[in-house]
Amino acid sequence: MRCLLAIALWATAATASAQAVRADHLTAELRASVLSIEPGGTFDLALRFDHDEHWHSYWHNPGDTGLATKLKLTLPEGFSAGELEFPAPERINVGDLVNFGYEGRIQLLTSVRAPANLQPGEQIEIKAAASWLVCREECIPGRAQWTLSLVSAAAAEPSASASEIAAARALLPLQERVAASFANVGSGFQLTLATAPSIPQVFPLTQQLVHNRAPSSRVDGAQSHFNFARSEEFDALPAQAEFLIVPGAGRRPYFVAAQTSSAPIAASTPAAQSGSASVNLLSALALALLGGMILNLMPCVFPVLSLKALSFASLSGLERRTAVIDGLAYTLGVVSSFVALAALLLVLRAAGQAVGWGFQLQNPLINGVLAYLFFAMGLSLLGAVQFGSSIMGFGQSLTEGHGARAAFFTGVLACVVASPCTAPFMGTALGYAVTQPAPLALLVFAVLGFGLALPMLILSLIPKLSSLLPKPGAWMEVFKQMLAFPLFLTAIWLLWVVGRQSSLDAVALLLIGLVALAFALWLKDLQPTQTAGRAARLIGLTLGFVSAGACLYALTSAPTERERVSANSDSMPYSAASLASLRAARTPVLINMTADWCLTCKVNERVALKSEVFRAALERNGVQYMKGDWTHYDAEITEFLAQYKRNGVPLYVFFPATGEPRVLPQVLTPQLVADVLSGQP
Repeated sequence: MRCLLAIALWATAATASAQAVRADHLTAELRASVLSIEPGGTFDLALRFDHDEHWHSYWHNPGDTGLATKLKLTLPEGFSAGELEFPAPERINVGDLVNFGYEGRIQLLTSVRAPANLQPGEQIEIKAAASWLVCREECIPGRAQWTLSLVSAAAAEPSASASEIAAARALLPLQERVAASFANVGSGFQLTLATAPSIPQVFPLTQQLVHNRAPSSRVDGAQSHFNFARSEEFDALPAQAEFLIVPGAGRRPYFVAAQTSSAPIAASTPAAQSGSASVNLLSALALALLGGMILNLMPCVFPVLSLKALSFASLSGLERRTAVIDGLAYTLGVVSSFVALAALLLVLRAAGQAVGWGFQLQNPLINGVLAYLFFAMGLSLLGAVQFGSSIMGFGQSLTEGHGARAAFFTGVLACVVASPCTAPFMGTALGYAVTQPAPLALLVFAVLGFGLALPMLILSLIPKLSSLLPKPGAWMEVFKQMLAFPLFLTAIWLLWVVGRQSSLDAVALLLIGLVALAFALWLKDLQPTQTAGRAARLIGLTLGFVSAGACLYALTSAPTERERVSANSDSMPYSAASLASLRAARTPVLINMTADWCLTCKVNERVALKSEVFRAALERNGVQYMKGDWTHYDAEITEFLAQYKRNGVPLYVFFPATGEPRVLPQVLTPQLVADVLSGQP
């Protein structure tokens, strides 16, 4: 029996309607719309399937499982054929899987064009090979081959199947791609198109992008919106996403080609749905101002600013004008640096780079340079080296003394060292800024910088506040030297970040470079004789170049694969596919978006996310803990941040088993997190 079936599958015929082939659970037949072919004319070939009851074959995009039907033609010279065209499918649910395909009778068509130089009476032989997959609960592949023999004539003669094939063509989707929009919304995507008389069915033609189950839909004025869950196999957002729209009510299906956008749709983001109030310009500016002020307390910023603040205490009444100039110059340095950094961020985003706040610290080269700068500043504060006026704006001249230039570059440095952090209230403001036109975005960043500069500006403008500072004395020199050690610790932290971003070899080379830098700075001031002084400066300059070369070599060499999973055994690395899979299984998920260069993130992890209270809450509530490591640039994490109107880390989002996700505050306590995981408001 199997042998007879195999012979039948490869049977051939020599008519306009080739012999029907009976295969497992369907009958396949190839037919032509004509008996005779007109020179230069076109005709249709139809592959007709008659499925057994409850069995189905598949569309272009088969869905979660399956294979699309294929037809391969062998045509005479001069003939050409289009792609196999499928009618609108139906959703076929098999357990938790969603497939796109057909049951009953279906016809797949392809259009064939004859050459203009075809001679009347010429015999035309067309060979065709089809392959398919037919499924119910089990799936069976099938194949068949046919040969159609036609003849050329001055005018085409329709075949007996012509009217049925013409009716089938009238059901095929229109091939022109109608424009539409497609963008992030929540944890999925939204397709927007002009409203049909009734809500149509929508099928994704682009595979592995959205979940194949039917999207939720709503009508908003002249538009229809379709919300899809993200596919578990989602990898990257293509330039455009194609869908088949089936309007129903006798209207012909059509394709849409939607241009994709990674920017979230602000009106429907989960951040708004999770209970946070919508943000307007005034509230964003207020949050930016408050967040900027809180940045002054960050460990990297405080040592730099404390020296400038204490220097005001040593001013006499006649020198108050100097303090005012310092304060204004410092403010200008901070605000202009924030605006410049924001402008670069917006330019990169406009160029298609999904970057966010602190993006520059994802570059190990910048982290290495900053480590060198902090190390040199620490040496300066200890008095080990002195910098001359020729390199004003670095080292000691950045952080102490008076003068508009020194104060301005102190502001620049404050901006640079504050950028790894996202203070409370600051994340919402930055998320709002990057969704606005450039002038408004730059205004928000300027206010953020003004918030960072405001305490120092107030101290410089109001003399009475200086009386609250400790009186000048010998203790200030000791305090200045003491502040060198936080700078050394900051340099160590930056080297650790570099190690996480690249390799231990890179860190070792950077440490050698630091020793060379220290030796070069020491030689610079060692001048026992004029000749020896010149030699010392030459050696120091050489060692400076060696130090810079070590830095560049270490940081431009190929990084090793970094560890992305937390030492906490309860955590797993973030991926959109993993999150979608967990949510489909109704597993509660807590996501921690973090980076090694984010101090706020590390404090929260140490205080709250590594506590026994947190571990017990995870186990008690069956919550899966996921971490997204943004130490390196990661487009998937950047996209997740954008979905929640955030432009930097930390970001903590809790997905309950059912219901909307909840965004946690940026400062965590063990009990706060435990309450959220337990479902308490």
